[in-house]
Amino acid sequence: MAPATPSTHQQARPRTVSYTVLAGGERVAQAQLREGWNRPEIQRALFAARQCFGHALCECRPEPLKLQIRLRQDRCHLAVWPQQGPAHDSECIFFHDEVAPGGSGAPRCTVSLAACETAPGDPGAAAVRGHRIALRTGPVAASEPAMSAVTIQSLAHRLWEAASLCRWHSSWTRDWGRTRYQLREAATQFSTNGCPLEELLFVPRPFRQGLARVLNQEWEAFARSLRAEPKDTPRLLIAPVRRVVAAHEGRCAAVFLRHLLAPIGLSPACVDFLWRDCRNALANSHLAAGRPVKESQGGGIVAPRSPELVGFFSVEAGPRGGVWARSGWLMAVHPSTYVPAASSNMVMLIDALVSGGHAFQHLPSGAPPGRRAHPDWLVRHVRGPDGVPVARAALEVMARSVSADYLALRHALAARMAEQGIPTWVWTPGGNPSERRVPPLPPPERMPVDEARQLMEQICGSGDADYRYGPSSKFAQRSPS
Repeated sequence: MAPATPSTHQQARPRTVSYTVLAGGERVAQAQLREGWNRPEIQRALFAARQCFGHALCECRPEPLKLQIRLRQDRCHLAVWPQQGPAHDSECIFFHDEVAPGGSGAPRCTVSLAACETAPGDPGAAAVRGHRIALRTGPVAASEPAMSAVTIQSLAHRLWEAASLCRWHSSWTRDWGRTRYQLREAATQFSTNGCPLEELLFVPRPFRQGLARVLNQEWEAFARSLRAEPKDTPRLLIAPVRRVVAAHEGRCAAVFLRHLLAPIGLSPACVDFLWRDCRNALANSHLAAGRPVKESQGGGIVAPRSPELVGFFSVEAGPRGGVWARSGWLMAVHPSTYVPAASSNMVMLIDALVSGGHAFQHLPSGAPPGRRAHPDWLVRHVRGPDGVPVARAALEVMARSVSADYLALRHALAARMAEQGIPTWVWTPGGNPSERRVPPLPPPERMPVDEARQLMEQICGSGDADYRYGPSSKFAQRSPS
């Protein structure tokens, strides 16, 4: 594996952390390895390290990790030592975790999107018409990649993952401007009919009074492009949702988006789908809470009670001008990090992880919670239940009353994680929501052993949390819902 080959999520945005590799007594920045690993001076250092030591050292962690130096066609290539991919920092170019589906080791693919209508005889066609998108994936060299139909929901999750918005690192900061940049960069990995998706995608820049004219001009240009193109060409609009207005007295339903002055209309099929398939996101969001999302002050993260919604809409020119959404999807996210957060409990968990300086990752899945083959969350570089540092631990947030079947499936998942050396932290939120607090999280590996032991005792003594290898017996007797 050439060190110049970064992972997908690292291509989605500029790096904020600079790590080095020690080779033959010389320190080489990972950015140099990524951009020019075959330069003579770098190759000399790698050859010297191979002859003298047999390996190089990655300095992304306090304790350096060995890297293999492989010789291929008279060139030295660096490769991760077996089983050590997850041990690297999640911002390191050598990081790889097989637990995360579609992780950093996934091969680069060409993706094409095209409009796809439901067949007239298909049951429920009226409700989902225009909602499905034909997705083409395959190696770059493939002349006729395979096609598969995906929903706008699936596309939203793929873009969010490609943009690295399901992950968080302690060195990061993120607002809507950074989120917009990451989404547009991730869109370069997709194409439709040979046209880059970023050319068909509109993500509004953050509203600033001094840039209001620019923002309005960009929106007007996007609306004009919709009128000039065939309706079969899919155009995507992504923006945070301010409010949704139902149809009333001859007026169509509409959605008001943050950073945009004018609302967009919603087709009846789109409204029906949002109320039915996005009802949980709407019910748990700031829209249902009836109050605006709190803004962060002074760079600090304020814990809101509810998630914010980001809307994904397949849009076209409206019948009376303006912009019309024929299909859409609402994703619940944490308001300050834009990491997916389905409920206020998830918002609280993300706040606790961020304030604790953790690196963590949400692993989205289209499967029902009881059928997922991987945990919902991973936190990086913490101490295990025995106090020994581990590369990652699984995080589980589970209702206090669940069915016996669901509990058995989640216990089986925890057992599979234990086989891979991954402990599981479980939280079953209870009590008055306004007084609810996140229990102690797995202690960071940098925490002194005595402090970590005290924290572990607090977790064990909590009636709402547990932390161990394998399934927890503490919640085995919870009554079914």
